[in-house]
Amino acid sequence: MWFDHAIFKEKIKFMFNNELSMEHVGFEQFLYYDTSRLKIFFCSKNIPNVIPEKWRRKKFNCFMITLTCIDVSVLEINGGGVAFECTPIIESTKEKTEITIKNDGFYLHCSTRTMVIEDITPHWDVRWTK
Repeated sequence: MWFDHAIFKEKIKFMFNNELSMEHVGFEQFLYYDTSRLKIFFCSKNIPNVIPEKWRRKKFNCFMITLTCIDVSVLEINGGGVAFECTPIIESTKEKTEITIKNDGFYLHCSTRTMVIEDITPHWDVRWTK
């Protein structure tokens, strides 16, 4: 799985029964800051079958997931514009994680020593209301 070597991968195990797809997610924004840290924000309408009990008491139609890459050794960005649907390629070993995000006119590739699953929260997105 894409999160096997991530810090706080236990969130996915306990919140979603170890299943969380990153297929067809919205690439919302990214932030490169501090000492080689990259924060990537995704939004997904692919709600897992198993969700936390506390989510059941909230109104939501998607969830936000924030990944933080610490000690980035390679960062390539070409193009412009975010807020598009993609399926990020996340390949991970104990030593490093590679993340690639592609879309027409945009390319991001990151190689990092550590990937952290920083946050997963329910969200109400007005773009998907009728």
